Amino acid sequence: MEPWDVRKSAILAKYTTTAKLTLVSSYLAPSSLSAASSGATGASSTASAAAAAAQSSSTSLSDKVKSRLEQLDELAEDTSSKEVLSLSQADFAAKVDELTRALRRAWDEDQRVRALKLVIQCVKLLGDSTPASYYPSKFVLLTDLLDTFGNLVFDRLAEKASGGGKLRPDFRSNSVPEGAKETAKNWFYKIASIRELLPRLYVEAALLPCYRFVDDRLIGPAIGRLGGMCRGIGNQTVAAYARCYLARLGAATGRLELSHLTSTIDDCNLLLTSPADQLAPCLPALDWLVLSLARHPDARGGDPLRRLLLDAEPCLLAASLAALPPELIAEESVAIGNAVASDKVPQSCCPILVQLLGDSLTQASAVGRFPGDGDRESALALLNSAWGAVRSANPRPDEYIACASAWVSWVAKCLQLRELTTLLRDLAGQLSPDRAFESVYPQLIAFLTKLVTTVGSAGGEDFGRLITSPAFLQLFDLFQKESVRVEAACCVLDAYMAWTAGRRQDDSELASTGLFLCRLLHDSLTVVSLEDDRRRYASLICAFVSSLDFGSDFQRQLDFLVDCRAAFGHLEPVLAHLIRLVNGLAARTLAVVHGRHTARTSAFTHACAAFSFVTLPSLDEPGLRCQLYLESAQVALLNQCYGQADALLKEAIRLLLQLLAKPHQQLQQPLPPQLHPLLSSLVLFPDDPDSKQPLTLLTGLVNGLCASPPPVGDEPTVAMPTSNGLAESAQQQSIASRRPECIVPVLVTIATMSQDKYPYRVEGVSANDVLLAGSQKARSHLADLSGQLMRHLLIELDNLATAPTGQQAQQQHQRRRLRDLRLGLLCGLADHCDLTAPDTAALFGQLWQLTAASIDGGGDVQQARAALAQLRDRAAEWPEVAAAIRATE
Repeated sequence: MEPWDVRKSAILAKYTTTAKLTLVSSYLAPSSLSAASSGATGASSTASAAAAAAQSSSTSLSDKVKSRLEQLDELAEDTSSKEVLSLSQADFAAKVDELTRALRRAWDEDQRVRALKLVIQCVKLLGDSTPASYYPSKFVLLTDLLDTFGNLVFDRLAEKASGGGKLRPDFRSNSVPEGAKETAKNWFYKIASIRELLPRLYVEAALLPCYRFVDDRLIGPAIGRLGGMCRGIGNQTVAAYARCYLARLGAATGRLELSHLTSTIDDCNLLLTSPADQLAPCLPALDWLVLSLARHPDARGGDPLRRLLLDAEPCLLAASLAALPPELIAEESVAIGNAVASDKVPQSCCPILVQLLGDSLTQASAVGRFPGDGDRESALALLNSAWGAVRSANPRPDEYIACASAWVSWVAKCLQLRELTTLLRDLAGQLSPDRAFESVYPQLIAFLTKLVTTVGSAGGEDFGRLITSPAFLQLFDLFQKESVRVEAACCVLDAYMAWTAGRRQDDSELASTGLFLCRLLHDSLTVVSLEDDRRRYASLICAFVSSLDFGSDFQRQLDFLVDCRAAFGHLEPVLAHLIRLVNGLAARTLAVVHGRHTARTSAFTHACAAFSFVTLPSLDEPGLRCQLYLESAQVALLNQCYGQADALLKEAIRLLLQLLAKPHQQLQQPLPPQLHPLLSSLVLFPDDPDSKQPLTLLTGLVNGLCASPPPVGDEPTVAMPTSNGLAESAQQQSIASRRPECIVPVLVTIATMSQDKYPYRVEGVSANDVLLAGSQKARSHLADLSGQLMRHLLIELDNLATAPTGQQAQQQHQRRRLRDLRLGLLCGLADHCDLTAPDTAALFGQLWQLTAASIDGGGDVQQARAALAQLRDRAAEWPEVAAAIRATE
């Protein structure tokens, strides 16, 4: 059984009120507390004197009874009650905590009668069931105080019984000393003298465990007697909770018999006949009673439980549906459904009963238990009877959607899509009049989430058919408020992604529905939308677009992507994703034709390249745009779309130069990742035969690299111009720009393109090693470009070497950068240049000297020294270089 501590926390959280609570009690005022305390002290003194007299002169039994009655008369002496109004819920809870502390203080001060008086006054508060919505929480708070009192009494008796030692947990009454027994009897005599029924019943129930000190055999009869006393409570809510408390304390003693529970539940079944809204506060008490019956060892045969389900009144039936095992409810669900639909059950009770039945069936279906024989006919009959009862009750919108939410998972698992769409259609029809759906948007979102999650997790094709069905779209139309509509669209798309799980879909209706949902997300964005929302919506849209695959119908796929571009133009990540999908489509086309295009497939790949070229200017981020221009150019080149590839590659080069010229704040800034792929593409790209100048694209890149920063002089060793401002500007641009690091890779590319046969090629594409084979003009132009780059790089190195530096960290970074540039140029010369030429050998020697001198520290100094040592070993192959190195040492 669920522990009471867990259950009472749920009760306190659920049953709240905003109404003010009224308390009528004399001890609530501080002055009364002190007066009562003094009176209680006097009563305690009287009790002590009476006890002493009893022990000394063997007072007769009548004298003892008289003494106890005198003590109990103290409880009624203060008749000046005070009414305290306007206590909020929090104030009431704080007041009960204060009274609990007062109870402990009184007990610690040996004011037993004072403690008992306080408990009696608190129990009297349970006789007022207003406000009804807060009574369960009031019961929890006050019975906590009552439990404290019971524990204090039990601990005191245990101390007396053990003689100062520790009492065994399984002690018997025959082992209890007579003095402890007499004290225990004294407590029960005092309780029996309480005039009012409710305090007498609750206090004796709290002390039920204390009967163990008198006679173990008295506990069972006491429980039965107290259960009979509950029939004298006129308020049915108060009576239900008194029975709940008695069952809880009786179970704690281990003497609670099945007959006690069945009798108590039968009494509840006879008395709880009020309308459902009045009986709702009783449900926690009834839940505990039914759960106690279900957990009782003698009820495991199931007959008492089945009788509860089939013969109980609506309120007790509701408690039974909430507390009994779902498997048992599933077995009797057809009969329960018929009972709920009968005239015996008031229409006001039908919604809550149907909701609870649906919850139980859903839990039972999760473990493979289904109604009746488990066939579809039984499940359909149950659904018809239950839903007919709900519709005939004309429930409120929130009640109707609660019932639908409880049943939707079970309907999705046990029945077919037709019944599920019927349920959706009925729900939409019930919530449409007078725009009732506007008051239940949170419940509608929860229902939709449960619906799509359940159907989607089941796999199969039902999810796709569900979200494209007219009934689902009719339900979705209820989300008229934009924010709620967007949340609903996200919910459906999340479930769609979980359902697809990497599978491709080719259904046109599914594509149309998904596109509609994605448009809702996109169109809800404004200039003030959060970046998190933009990322989330873009992710959902990209995932949906990727999930649609129309197989070999490439033209249909391209048309769909064109529609997506028109619909999602404000989300840059989506546009970038569309470009990549189109590039992939063109690559798939190439694979299908095995590299040999027909007129039709060639036109299609040209259209794909045009899609990319038209879409790319819409992107704002330069790095992403450059990357996509490059990727699109490479795909266009593979498909032999030379005109589009040329235009795309030119844009990629232009953007790359912009990225390189852009100043950066970080000291360590890597090169753009697009540089090396672009240079590799230039090796493959054939030269334009109509161009007057060979190698147009490479020439444009070289001119762009050499255009900025402006040269300080014609040669690197020439003095700076007279204008210090111009010199400083050039130096600062050299420091801020990343172009110097790009020159060596470009020089390597030029060396590659100077070979008679390139190291790699694209099938079906003739590179410049074929088109310009033996062309002296091309070779001469490559030499000019390399010379232009070399001169520019040496100027850049001079600018970096002579530029003023700032902080120490910046100085170290600048020296390290200069060293790495020189070392990179040395490696490039060694790998790709003719070092037998005197000028090249002399340049190598000078760079060697400068580089060796610049290795003065840093985390990577060992790596730089190892590279220089390797270059020195290789220099032995070229006498001119070796001589130049020796000359510099």
